[in-house]
Amino acid sequence: MSLTSQYPLGPGGSYGSAECLLATGMQFEDVKGDSGVPKLFAPHLKMVKNESTKCSELSIMFHAPSNFVLDAKSAIVCDYMGTELFVFVNLSQVGTVSDFFQCFNLNLTFTQEFSRKLIKRNIFVIPVHGDPEEGEIGKIGADGNEQVD
Repeated sequence: MSLTSQYPLGPGGSYGSAECLLATGMQFEDVKGDSGVPKLFAPHLKMVKNESTKCSELSIMFHAPSNFVLDAKSAIVCDYMGTELFVFVNLSQVGTVSDFFQCFNLNLTFTQEFSRKLIKRNIFVIPVHGDPEEGEIGKIGADGNEQVD
């Protein structure tokens, strides 16, 4: 099953908008004695510039246990710290965990004006889920190359 939701970015949507496609009910095959489950909350990033609209588009994908949802009050928060842009994906835990997993696919489309501000900046993506020991910080540079810290 999959669900789609939309969210504004920045104050009043001034940075752009985000769409989240959530795939639920996923199970992973046992591979070589390992559960085969991808590292949870580790974002995979891809940044492109849409040539027809001249807007930057950031794709974020990560896996999470079945009992996490995007926070109802502040699902996606973009904030500058110095010259870096931080994208916080805020998650809340609901119910009990099951054997199933889900995949969050977020597509952030920045406005033309905000896209110009992203030139030569690093963007850090942090899934915030309550356990600082689990997960990763994704980083993507102005050149569009992904790094995981």
